[in-house]
Amino acid sequence: MRFFGSENNEYSMNLSVQDVNQDEVTNLCEGNFLSKLVQSEIGNYQGFEIVFEPPIALQRNEDYQFIAEILVPLPSTDRVASPVLSIPA
Repeated sequence: MRFFGSENNEYSMNLSVQDVNQDEVTNLCEGNFLSKLVQSEIGNYQGFEIVFEPPIALQRNEDYQFIAEILVPLPSTDRVASPVLSIPA
């Protein structure tokens, strides 16, 4: 999954995938990610990629949601947690 970022900024992320029919989060990827130039078919941009290791298998005809919790960089050394972003699959 790719995210937009600002040049040379580091982001702390928690990214999870949840089956909407279950109460618990089934897969979680967390870590610190440095934004860099990402080349894309639609143009280049600053951002970072998160890869689930090992890869996760999603089942056909099931509904999933991706939940991203992002700690965004501030001008000072302080960081603040962003609201949880839920992206329907």
